[in-house]
Amino acid sequence: MLEALHLSPKSALTESLDTLDLRYCKIRDVPSSICKLKHLEYLNLAYCSGLEKLPENLGDLESLNTLLLRSTKIRDVPSSICKLKHLEYLNLACCSELEKLPKNLGDLESLKTLDLTSTKIRDVPSNICKLKHLKELYLSNCSGLEKLPENLGDLESLNKLWVTSTKIRDVPSSICKLKHLKELYLSNCFEKLPENLGDLESLNRLSVTSTKIRDVPSSICKLKHLKELHLSNCSELEKLPQNLGELESLEYLNLVNTPISHLPDSISLLKDLEINGYEKGIVPNAILVQEQHITFAPKRRRANTEATTSDAGFC
Repeated sequence: MLEALHLSPKSALTESLDTLDLRYCKIRDVPSSICKLKHLEYLNLAYCSGLEKLPENLGDLESLNTLLLRSTKIRDVPSSICKLKHLEYLNLACCSELEKLPKNLGDLESLKTLDLTSTKIRDVPSNICKLKHLKELYLSNCSGLEKLPENLGDLESLNKLWVTSTKIRDVPSSICKLKHLKELYLSNCFEKLPENLGDLESLNRLSVTSTKIRDVPSSICKLKHLKELHLSNCSELEKLPQNLGELESLEYLNLVNTPISHLPDSISLLKDLEINGYEKGIVPNAILVQEQHITFAPKRRRANTEATTSDAGFC
């Protein structure tokens, strides 16, 4: 197992190097000479469990496109990283000692994916909302995170947002400006949903499991592309919007461990729907007397989408 790294940037081999994969190595530091690799596009240091520090001049890797630092012991990220104008993928997931991010993270103008799952960060720099190409943002299991930037809705290209198991209690209303958002996971933290959630016109998957929400905004029924709605373990949720049947694309509704005992009559308008965990409640007559393609599944028959869609949350 590699324990130390020595590079000679002037050698013919390293001068044209574009990929460097050091995952699972036992290295404790990365020599600053690595930053002279002007053609390096891919750097993988994931699972280098002894790695505590990165070179201060990391931003000199002018061609870098992908930087993987998952499950290392780094405590901070050099501010020079924000000079990486071609960086598209930054994975800091499961860096359990990472407490803060560079304030100018929003200068990473090409960034498409930012994974901060299971880190110790307490806030997200508001200037990340300048990242006009960011498509995926993972903030799950950031147990010290208490709030999101108010201008989160400026992330105009965002299509995946995972904010689960944090200390956040309120969702910025600007989130409803995210016209390209397809997946929204808000499990195990929030107490209330924005009233204009129905403005997320591209949304096809919504999970608010294990939250303290008392109701679901009726505007949600404007989501014509919503296929999955996960509400399991919402212990204070007693009713659903009356016009739920307007969710014409809905295929799966998870009500496991909720006190909901009535389904709205309008649900009979849905022609191909699986309802999970609704075992003791009242079924609308319209469903009973008409030929419907609505099935009532036992608890956990269907795989947990939240656990399989992404590795976010797993270290």
